[in-house]
Amino acid sequence: MAREKICGIYCIKNLTNCKVYIGSSMDVNRRIRKHKELLNKNKHENRYLQNSWNKHGKDNFIFNCIESFKFESKEKLLQREQYWIDYYNASNRSKGYNILSIAGSSLGFKLSNEAKEKISKSKLGCIPWNVGYGDYISGNKNPMFGKSHSDETKEKIRKNHLGKKASKEAIINMKKSSKKGEENNKSKLTEDQVILIKVLLNFTNLDQRTIGDLFDINQRTISAIKLGKLWSHVNIDNFTCN
Repeated sequence: MAREKICGIYCIKNLTNCKVYIGSSMDVNRRIRKHKELLNKNKHENRYLQNSWNKHGKDNFIFNCIESFKFESKEKLLQREQYWIDYYNASNRSKGYNILSIAGSSLGFKLSNEAKEKISKSKLGCIPWNVGYGDYISGNKNPMFGKSHSDETKEKIRKNHLGKKASKEAIINMKKSSKKGEENNKSKLTEDQVILIKVLLNFTNLDQRTIGDLFDINQRTISAIKLGKLWSHVNIDNFTCN
């Protein structure tokens, strides 16, 4: 006899500090089993929940279905999830493990293909800040691939640039390119997207390459954001774990 699926809202509760994680699923039992599997393997993509699991131990967590109902639509499922996130204040770091306060954001888990498509569409028409000649002729397309300048050539290049001053036009262009974030008209990302990137970097186990693929930027850019070399003025203090 096939097992009956339970559609509804579930809660993962830490008995030590009473913090909760709220989620929804069309098959609650299956989703709970997946949570347990990932947590036991130390591979859960909600890093905050995983760290707490590792610290307090599996015996201090309980998994419950707190509301069940007949599936009608994804919208209703998310509405009920939102109700319980708000009820428990589960996105408050002192009370819960949900990364963001909005149900259905998909953050803290692998982004769905639909979410990836939305992110991709949101960047249509944007000009990559870091695309230049070198990006188009990188690797074996570059005429210098596998080669290096001789010491003599390097010295000639150095002497050729000695005493040169940048033109007024070049200085103006450099100042424009040094503007922060969206003020830089060559910026590929918006501040909202950078916030998402920083949340993914800090609260999930997604690697930098995967995050870069989601936003159609290279891993070096993600690394620079993580290290504060880019978009350092954008912070996510509201999501800092206590």
